[in-house]
Amino acid sequence: MIRLYLPRLSTLIVAVCVSSCQSAFGRAKELDLFTVEKSNFVDTIPIEYRKGQILVPVSIDGKKFRFCLDTGTNCFVFNADRDIPHRPAGIKEVVSDVSNLSKEHDLARVDSLYMGNILIKNTTGLLSQQPIFSCYNDGLIGFNLIDKGYTIKIDLQNNLLIVTDKRNFFNHEKGICFKYITKSGQPYFKTNISGGGTVYSLFDTGRPTLFEMNKKEVYDFFAKRNNSKGDSDFLSQVVWSGYGVSKIGANGVTPAEEHVFMNLRNLSIGKLTLSNVNIEVKNGFCAYGSKILEYGSLIINPYNHTFTFQPYNKSDRISIDGKTTNLLFVVENNKTVVGLVNPQSEAYMKGARVGDELIEIDSMSISDFCTFSDMVWKNKDNPYYSLKLLDKSGHIKEMTIKR
Repeated sequence: MIRLYLPRLSTLIVAVCVSSCQSAFGRAKELDLFTVEKSNFVDTIPIEYRKGQILVPVSIDGKKFRFCLDTGTNCFVFNADRDIPHRPAGIKEVVSDVSNLSKEHDLARVDSLYMGNILIKNTTGLLSQQPIFSCYNDGLIGFNLIDKGYTIKIDLQNNLLIVTDKRNFFNHEKGICFKYITKSGQPYFKTNISGGGTVYSLFDTGRPTLFEMNKKEVYDFFAKRNNSKGDSDFLSQVVWSGYGVSKIGANGVTPAEEHVFMNLRNLSIGKLTLSNVNIEVKNGFCAYGSKILEYGSLIINPYNHTFTFQPYNKSDRISIDGKTTNLLFVVENNKTVVGLVNPQSEAYMKGARVGDELIEIDSMSISDFCTFSDMVWKNKDNPYYSLKLLDKSGHIKEMTIKR
């Protein structure tokens, strides 16, 4: 799954989601028949962290690409419009995406793929027909590569990905260890939510958020339980809620639904505690995203199903510096439109409404969603946004808001 949030943008958020390869009707065995033509190796690969995605250099038939390392996806994915050399696998797969929409997709086969200096042969993956995803990457590397027996270390501070088949290579490295389990080829671990309780959460580096909470099975359960006890501790962490759209899956736009935004006092994973965590509550999985890796490196060991988190601040307590999201944009017919807006926010007070089309940002005309996402990322450190919105009646609204 890929959900694009642009880091450090408290006011404006961009949301795009890609499905996992989990199929509602069984998973093609061909997705796991690839082979790594190397043994007894340690390879250090330079990576790029951009738009909340971990981009890994990939070479196919001499052509260079950037694939997102996505632990929330359990197969390789190739974006159809990126001219990746491939041949049809002759297989179709019914795939359920993050919006719980199901659709049949073609599978494609790549004979030889280099990830850094690692040669991977006979790789079968999902052929994605969603053009919006190519704004961010050329394809995905799923968790099934790790699950096949390759230990990795992700270090965003030094922009490095270390991959090895030596099962004891990282044993000397210290950190905060916690176990994970795999469900449908994806990693889950226990997390404790302040005022609520303990739940299993997906670790999904395709999401650029820090943490997202499931609404129906988790938020509603905790809220109902606390209300029945006359306890307002959990709900006291709610900042605002609204009705709208905040994600698009590989199979289409998610239906409008209620979203809740919270400021959690604490999230705990084993001995690691994260405080002051701003999150979104929506239908889907409880999941940690790539933003947690801005606070520490991570070793994933598939042999003993262990994550080892190494905080950059050398402490088991980390205060998160994010702010509450107030304005979200989504894609609608390749137009950038307001999906959600906090009714108490500056943007709402100045006229932003759900369904408004963004036609200009920071004096740059927005012709498509890729232009918008690139513009926001380029100007992410500016203190203000200058926006021009077009409502459904044809009125133009201009505003300047704080990031």
